[in-house]
Amino acid sequence: MKFFLVGLLSFGLLTMPALAEPTATPIPVPKWNPALPVLMQKMRPKQAKTRFFGEVKFPTPVHNRYFLHFYEFPQTPPLIYAAGVRHSNSDKDYRVDLFVRYFRKGKIAYRLIRRLNIDSSYFDDDVYHFNSVSPQFIWLVPDKRQIPILQINCTDYNAFYFPFGVDILFIFNKGFGIEPIMQGFPNYNNHSDCQGYYFDKIDERGYRKVVSTYQTSFGEDPTLNDMLWNGKGFYAVPTPTPTPFPPQ
Repeated sequence: MKFFLVGLLSFGLLTMPALAEPTATPIPVPKWNPALPVLMQKMRPKQAKTRFFGEVKFPTPVHNRYFLHFYEFPQTPPLIYAAGVRHSNSDKDYRVDLFVRYFRKGKIAYRLIRRLNIDSSYFDDDVYHFNSVSPQFIWLVPDKRQIPILQINCTDYNAFYFPFGVDILFIFNKGFGIEPIMQGFPNYNNHSDCQGYYFDKIDERGYRKVVSTYQTSFGEDPTLNDMLWNGKGFYAVPTPTPTPFPPQ
């Protein structure tokens, strides 16, 4: 019986659909827990739908354990217009609640440390109904383990089109107590061209950099462009306000 159960479990693990990977950097699968704690259920807006809940780990060990609740809810109003131009094709709003887990009187408890609203303009017609969410923490200054970045990859995988997705970065350059910088990097792959981003490269100052890649046809070398950190986000070279000194 024991070997039979082990066999079933092994078969189940092999046949489960894997979480999506970002365009360039592999994302480790976080510990998944389908049971949403009561605190998070109370803090979630009415008509909201949970898209992800689980632990998100740092690339190097840290003292606290962080949990992320990613959910969507209908927009009010449903669509955003300015001067007759629709800014977003998405009819939903997206939010991320970041919690730290601790023990209180011998029981597990969660404390909200940051509520993050995602700009829905990053989710166009091809992405807003994404079916895969993969979060991870990375360091802006990896060697010194400084300035955490929450990276959330959202991808739409289906049988009829090539995958579309977006990597959302929340850069906590002033700590978790201050609103982070948010940037989105859409990626796609279709019959005529493809665009993606690498997030695992380091510049000469020791900062992480983003490398954009664009390819017009298969078989040709892609065009690569560096996007460097300038204190306000990742921007194409030359940066508007470059940081002249390495991190201390």
